[in-house]
Amino acid sequence: DDVWGEPDGKEDFLVIKISKNGKIEWKRRFGGSESEFSGDIYTAKDGTYWMVGTTLSSDKDIKGHIGGFDLALLRISKDGMLLEEKTIGTMNDDFYLKIIKNKDCLIIASYNQISKYISYPVIFIVSNK
Repeated sequence: DDVWGEPDGKEDFLVIKISKNGKIEWKRRFGGSESEFSGDIYTAKDGTYWMVGTTLSSDKDIKGHIGGFDLALLRISKDGMLLEEKTIGTMNDDFYLKIIKNKDCLIIASYNQISKYISYPVIFIVSNK
């Protein structure tokens, strides 16, 4: 069995759940017709997964493309099904750095590239409530 499979677009997010004994429980690709680059993933208290990465897509699993590279925040069920997706960004290129979990929210550290030589940090806060 090919673990990687074929992307649906140019590049996709690939999420693989592996059991304690090393067996693949499920694998899923998420994305659109353009490129997605995986970032960070963590397990929430309810057993769902939150994943953030960078996207150029505006179709299929990724909706609401804003401009340039955007951040894609995905919530995935215990069984690997896409529960929700949120695209975050500006008209410039936005790149993911780190996801920080907190009891009440997710803090997504990123940066916005406004030119070849100028970028600035951006913090997004996503409430769990």
